Order: sequence, then structure tokens, then C-alpha cells
Amino acid sequence: MHIAEAQQLIQRLSAMINRLIIAILVAAGLISLGLLLSVWHPDWLLAWLGPLMGLGVVLLLLTSFLLAWRVLRGR
Repeated sequence: MHIAEAQQLIQRLSAMINRLIIAILVAAGLISLGLLLSVWHPDWLLAWLGPLMGLGVVLLLLTSFLLAWRVLRGR
């Protein structure tokens, strides 16, 4: 049995799975970073904590917008 659009469907499914994996890894990294910083916060890190958290939020937003754009675009 041969399905005409099977290859295209497989490629779209593969791209969706890749985006899902990236989203899960980003979320897991941010959660683990938050947990680590809540437990371990040395004195030298306190001066850098604000900018680091701001950078993390900016990276999270950029990644989220990129993933949403790619999903809405249909790729």
C-alpha cells in the first residue's frame, strides 16, 4: 500500500517532534536553574543574580516566540 503524501506527513511530524523536544529541554533547563538558584546562592552570585535572571527571561521569551511562530507558520 502506498500513501501519496506519506513522506510529507512524516517530515511534518518529525519537525513537530523536534520542536517539542526543544521546548521540553528549555523548560527543564529553566526549572532546574530556578531550583538550583533557590537552594544554592553564594555571595558572589547575588550581585549577578538580577541580570542573570533578566537574561534568562529574555532567552525564554525569544525561544517561546520562535517556537510559537514556527508552529503557527506550519513548519
